[in-house]
Amino acid sequence: MVRQKTNKIKAKIGKVNIEIHGGSYRLRFTDPTGKRKAISVCPVSTEDSLKKAELVAKQIDSDMAKYKMGFPDAYDPKLAKYRPGYVPVEKRITLWDYWEDYKKKNCDRVSNSRQATSWRMVNRVFGKIGKNGTHERFIEVAKEMYSGESLRMIQTDINASLEGSDIRLIRFDKPKKDYVKKSRCKEVWNESEINQILEAFRYDKYSDKKGRHSFYYPYTAFLSLTGCRPEEAIALTWDDVDLESRVINIRKAYTHGHLKLSTKTGRERAIPVNDQLKNIIEGSRGGRTKLIFPSPSGSYLNHHNFSQRAFKRVISALYKEGLISKKLPPYSLRNSWITLMLKKDLDLATVAKLAGTSEKMILNHYWGANDNVVIPEI
Repeated sequence: MVRQKTNKIKAKIGKVNIEIHGGSYRLRFTDPTGKRKAISVCPVSTEDSLKKAELVAKQIDSDMAKYKMGFPDAYDPKLAKYRPGYVPVEKRITLWDYWEDYKKKNCDRVSNSRQATSWRMVNRVFGKIGKNGTHERFIEVAKEMYSGESLRMIQTDINASLEGSDIRLIRFDKPKKDYVKKSRCKEVWNESEINQILEAFRYDKYSDKKGRHSFYYPYTAFLSLTGCRPEEAIALTWDDVDLESRVINIRKAYTHGHLKLSTKTGRERAIPVNDQLKNIIEGSRGGRTKLIFPSPSGSYLNHHNFSQRAFKRVISALYKEGLISKKLPPYSLRNSWITLMLKKDLDLATVAKLAGTSEKMILNHYWGANDNVVIPEI
């Protein structure tokens, strides 16, 4: 039997002293915060009691070393994990944990534009509910902050992070009715209205001291004359243009602050250049940038700023003066071009090819109705 002598040090493991106190092996040490600590780990009753005390001492010494190395969770300052009969509590895996793990594993695979939009929205929701927020709270806050297509994107990505999860209760699922995608606006401007818009930009009809709208005339005209998507026009550089062969190659897009080396559909296309379009392109030369339609600073054009600061002002003024029949966003220039080309008897397949879309998409989302139709007599 081991002799019991009060406060006699029996061993030392690292910075942990093992002593006998009141019939038990007690560990005494100074923890990483500078506090003196003591804990009784087992009675002095058998020959292997000292070995048990030494094992606990080794664990404490190791945990304190890890704490100093930058792992604060390694050491338990309350000493609960070192007491006899301690059962570790498994860390609850939260929705945030799954999301962070998903981002780390997929940041190189998911497109920059997706990360800048959907991922950013998910992060903003977590910013509101905290790292321990439940899926019910996530849904509640997400619905307060976003709607429609934004919620659909959030649901897709947050559920992707939960693939293979054993904790089904924290899935972010919503009824389909909460994610009804709104149909794209099919309203269009007629040819006369398009000309009014271009004239207003070209001659600074509604410019103010803050900026001249004529700077955006080439960009607005290009969208109106080609039906090109804004992100494709913004990405255009001079090596995409061959005026000698009369062709513009659409093969990349600039969206949400990132350049994508492909179009929305993943297919390149060529747009023929007529005289009207040739004059627009040539009028854009002279800058020091490789971009055909740069921002005033020479960098990639910010379509949102253009839409809110220039386009919206011009459209509102034209509408107020009765020169156009409706107020629509810049993307409606694409709808309008597609509709005008079809009315000018360009066949549906060709228009779809030039616009970089499908015939079905044109019929379902782009082709605008004739507001001034006269019903033929029978």
